[in-house]
Amino acid sequence: MLDMLVEGEKSVGALAKPFSVSLPAVSQHLRVLKAGGLVTERRVGRERCYRLNPWPLRDVVDWTRHFELFWPSRLERLGEHLAKKR
Repeated sequence: MLDMLVEGEKSVGALAKPFSVSLPAVSQHLRVLKAGGLVTERRVGRERCYRLNPWPLRDVVDWTRHFELFWPSRLERLGEHLAKKR
């Protein structure tokens, strides 16, 4: 859903369309995203529209950057392990 919101504001119905889940399930997911500060909600008549708020993701990027040092050696070891299995 966050990827869909990169394109711009969308209604709950538009966000639910590509998924095989109920509207209440999508609404629940959006409530969690809203509580986490990742989306904002705006009422348009009877509809609720959601917009991405990407700024809290900066904390995730900063936190994962710390672990980037570990990936090259781990991936190299994985490649060596997989090569032995052939």
